[in-house]
Amino acid sequence: INFATGSSLFFFMIIMPAIVYGDGAIKGFFDSYGNFHTVTFHAIVCFYFFLTVLIEMPKTETGYDLKVMGVFLTAYVALATLLSHLLKTNFHNLYKCNLGMVEDIRLGMVESIGWLGQAIYTVVLYVLTILFAYAGYFFVKLVLNLFGKIKISLKAKA
Repeated sequence: INFATGSSLFFFMIIMPAIVYGDGAIKGFFDSYGNFHTVTFHAIVCFYFFLTVLIEMPKTETGYDLKVMGVFLTAYVALATLLSHLLKTNFHNLYKCNLGMVEDIRLGMVESIGWLGQAIYTVVLYVLTILFAYAGYFFVKLVLNLFGKIKISLKAKA
């Protein structure tokens, strides 16, 4: 779970960092607990992911890992959705979307079909969460396997 979610967050921070937190959170780092927590938490998760990879900690078993990740992310999205709406806090972009064009689509769906529009948005975000975590998992696993082969060939030449 750590390996998959860490790789997912790391790549998401590279591709679309403003979705996780925007410039305002960085500029207001010391102005509010929310900004401080968001920036610090996500930086620590990325740092922990790097450490995990650097010390070659991930021992993967793909079939088992995919099942566990699916169950965990299902529970996570369900709990985050519930808490987002109860607390009116934007956990995992489940309450609203930080990406303007997607937020416009979400608002349009909610306006035209009510709560069903929010439900569709949540289901799409849930599916994308799992797919992105799987993609991050496989990409980092591929890179680690390539580095392992390079390391072995360098040892053999030495």
